[in-house]
Amino acid sequence: MEDIPRNEKIEWVDWLRSYPGSGFVFTAREEYCEYIKEYLKRFSIEAEVVGEVTDSNSLILNYGDEQAEVFNQQKNPVFIFK
Repeated sequence: MEDIPRNEKIEWVDWLRSYPGSGFVFTAREEYCEYIKEYLKRFSIEAEVVGEVTDSNSLILNYGDEQAEVFNQQKNPVFIFK
C-alpha cells in the first residue's frame, strides 16, 4: 500500500475513505507497465505498480504487517462475465 500514489499531506485513513471515488485498479502484463504509466501521465494521472496478479480472485491491500481484503470476486463479484 505504501507504493500507491497519494497526497502526503492527507492521512491514510482519510485518503482511503475518498480514494474509491477517484481511483482505479488496472491489471497488465509486466512488460506494459511503464508504457501505461507514461500514457496516463499525459492526462495528469499518476500511476504506480503496487502489486501482482495471483490466482486468489481477491484484491488484497498490505500495509506493514496488516492486510485487508478489498474485494473477493468469488464471494462478492465486482465483475460478472456472461
